[in-house]
Amino acid sequence: MPKVISNLSKRQLRRKINQRVTKVLHCMRYNQAHQVVNSQVSFNSPSPCEVYNNFETISESSRCKRANELYDSSDILSGSEVDNLKERLKIWSVTNNISQIATSELLKLLQAHKCFENFPLDSRALLKTVRSFKYRTVKPGKYVHLGFDIGLQTVIQKLNFIPDEIGVLINIDGIPVSKSSKSEFWPILCCLESGDAAKKPFCVGVYHGGGKPEDQNDFLKDFVAEVKALERHGYSYHGVVIKFKVKGFICDAPARAFITCTKYHSGFSSCSKCTQTGERYENRVVFSSKVVTKRSQQSFLQQNDEDHHRGTTILTEINVDLVNDVPFEFMHLICLGVVRKLLNLWVNGKPKYMKFSGLTITNLSRDLVKQRYLTPGDFNRKPRSLVELPRWKATEFRQFVLYTGPVVLQDKIPQTYLNHFNSLHLAVFILSNNDLIRKHGSYANTLLKGEIDRSLKSAVDSPSGTKFTQAQQRRKHAILQVHS
Repeated sequence: MPKVISNLSKRQLRRKINQRVTKVLHCMRYNQAHQVVNSQVSFNSPSPCEVYNNFETISESSRCKRANELYDSSDILSGSEVDNLKERLKIWSVTNNISQIATSELLKLLQAHKCFENFPLDSRALLKTVRSFKYRTVKPGKYVHLGFDIGLQTVIQKLNFIPDEIGVLINIDGIPVSKSSKSEFWPILCCLESGDAAKKPFCVGVYHGGGKPEDQNDFLKDFVAEVKALERHGYSYHGVVIKFKVKGFICDAPARAFITCTKYHSGFSSCSKCTQTGERYENRVVFSSKVVTKRSQQSFLQQNDEDHHRGTTILTEINVDLVNDVPFEFMHLICLGVVRKLLNLWVNGKPKYMKFSGLTITNLSRDLVKQRYLTPGDFNRKPRSLVELPRWKATEFRQFVLYTGPVVLQDKIPQTYLNHFNSLHLAVFILSNNDLIRKHGSYANTLLKGEIDRSLKSAVDSPSGTKFTQAQQRRKHAILQVHS
């Protein structure tokens, strides 16, 4: 005896409906249904509502005959309407990340109707998935160059006007395919420098192999050749020639050193902005806060600092400043750099004299968890406890330094630490907004320099800082003896 519908919970009702729909779809998929579910729900008041399941056997010929009776020839779509609907269905599938299996199931359901009898049965036929690419060998893998044309055309279509000049930002980085192999991708991504369409990058080229490319110039050869042609002739869009310029390369430190063919971030002459030489301390290279001599595009091309270069990069052939147009990026420098280091010092205590008490860490974690219920949907992630600090993502560190940090740290930590964090928060907040940069950019620079000097002073006054100062003095003394 089936349950009365009024006694079913929402979960049980959803399960029954899901089972019924799944059974119907299964029957329609193979076109061999011997039984089709025909549910009837009776609402005879005042008696309780009951659900009765009636099963009606319908043959294939009768089902087709009934469909032909319902729809005459005037309901059949024309060729242009079918092509238009295919294109819209393709865009819907790609835009909403619909799986190929679900798309294929939908196509099989649609083809049961006479209007869609010319539709393909498989998602690969609808999406026209490319099975082969023209690639070339870039040791130890292969490289496919897709080009700028399709991506720029799509981006310009989303704009309300045709710009006089297109400025693009380039990102290059490695992506591991899995943790169980060395296979990885190195895509070359591009997006507009400004505008709403700039939020969606497109791919210019992709490398795949069992490790990163051995020769960065061979990897970037096709990219540089197309950029040179676009800079010389411009980009033609519906007969209008638009100027083209690469505004910069946004990469993390290893990728930045890879494409510019300079020393990696652990080298002594690895700073890409000045000629300062680092010092080795506790198995890492550290730099002082003083800028020795700033690098320039001319000094980079002439390779005046031989210790900084590992060779000559092919990017010197395009019109881009490889010193000023290859900036330090915000995610690794601030979010995964300064903010994560600061929180690790407070929570894990290396060195121990900077660690907070267990009660302070517990109170901060409790307040962060409370913020979960007050955080709007504009943020990708909700705040988490400091217990899960090793698993925090860059967006969580960004949210902490810009929004939740100044709130939860108030009256919880020593005033010196709070002033230090608030200076970082204010400087980063100013530098995150173009309007604030124009108005208060110099003040943000002053805040950062002041906090760096205070941090260095407190580090030197600490026990470990004294050891570092003594080691630095011994190193300078040894260098003077060698020169003398």
